[in-house]
Amino acid sequence: MGNYYDILIVRRLLGIINDEEEERLEEWRRKDAANEALFQQMIHQEITKEEYERYAAIDTKQAWEQFLAHTKMEDTTTMTVNLHAPWRKIIRYAAVAVAVVAMGVGGWWYTDYTKVTPPVLSQEIEQAMRMSEESGKQEAKIEKLSELAVADKQQVAVIQEELEQYAIDEDVVEELLAATRLTTHHDKEFWVTLDDKTVVHLNYNSKLIYPEKFHGNARDVILDGEAYFMVAKDKSRPFVVHTPNGDVTVHGTEFNVNTRVENVNVKGNGNVAIERHRREASTGSLTAVVLVNGKVSVMPVDGMEKMLQPGEMAVLSSSDRHVSITQVDTEPYVAWNTGTFAFYDMPLSKLMDVIARWYNMEVTYESNNLKDLLFSGEFDRYGGIEPIIKGLNMAMGLESEVRGSKIVIRK
Repeated sequence: MGNYYDILIVRRLLGIINDEEEERLEEWRRKDAANEALFQQMIHQEITKEEYERYAAIDTKQAWEQFLAHTKMEDTTTMTVNLHAPWRKIIRYAAVAVAVVAMGVGGWWYTDYTKVTPPVLSQEIEQAMRMSEESGKQEAKIEKLSELAVADKQQVAVIQEELEQYAIDEDVVEELLAATRLTTHHDKEFWVTLDDKTVVHLNYNSKLIYPEKFHGNARDVILDGEAYFMVAKDKSRPFVVHTPNGDVTVHGTEFNVNTRVENVNVKGNGNVAIERHRREASTGSLTAVVLVNGKVSVMPVDGMEKMLQPGEMAVLSSSDRHVSITQVDTEPYVAWNTGTFAFYDMPLSKLMDVIARWYNMEVTYESNNLKDLLFSGEFDRYGGIEPIIKGLNMAMGLESEVRGSKIVIRK
């Protein structure tokens, strides 16, 4: 619904807003801190008094008619936005085009507002992408949901039910019914570049659903599992990650989302926050969102939206509307994204669960007491298993070894 309020802000700037529109705009500003931030950004753009007067003098009715003629649309001489009409998406874009371009404001604001800036990938990330490919880890099951539905009519209801569990709007469900579904195996990962040039690093045992083309006023995707997002900046279309426990909304930044908190690897305060939230939440799963750069908001199902700052982790629960926000070290989240296993005070049993899954091996312990030994250190995510076992032996005084497809842990 964002573009409707863009129009109201423009009308406020030009002094042609009526009382009903003013009331709606004020209610929208109070509803969300992000809305107020956008309002302040627009009204504080540098523009001269003469330019305002020139914009206000434009015949908006004539401009609207010219717009209709230019786009070969028939109908209407009004700029009223009916948000409940079946063709509301067309109206949103047409209304903004007229309000911003025909009224003259586009030259100083609209171009920047709709500009899409792809993320800048570091050399580390580019190298990690190459290593993933070369090591055979870059692999996912890729399914076109629309093709599945055509092949099996019963799949339509199954897919729709799967999408609806994320509490998303009907028009988003409709769009994602024709989306692509990526699924990674327990020993694979996948890097994918979306339509807007957003780059997503999907971790093992994870699923991402995304449209081939982003339409409408937001860029909606669905995540179950873990992924690192490097989002293209687009002020006019927020990027929304829907998870089983709530939504993450962003305009352009880097962040990590993990819907399986049992696999979260964090230092100090992060573990404390997760355990505290687990105690407070009666049942259900948890999702952890860690912001590396930029600014995002998180909103649990039926809960209130909360803003995150860089270096903060939010924990959302499927069983309540509470959000826990804690300062954390973002290093583990950057580490896996750039090709490193990073462990911090990790019990050997949990560490070996990760390693064994990644290398598709089994682990046996000559003594159960070894499982509780703590380890901190880093390993190459794309190297072989032997250097990892050798490093563990040296650091922890072990004599572990690899025997075929098994790893034997012994002191």
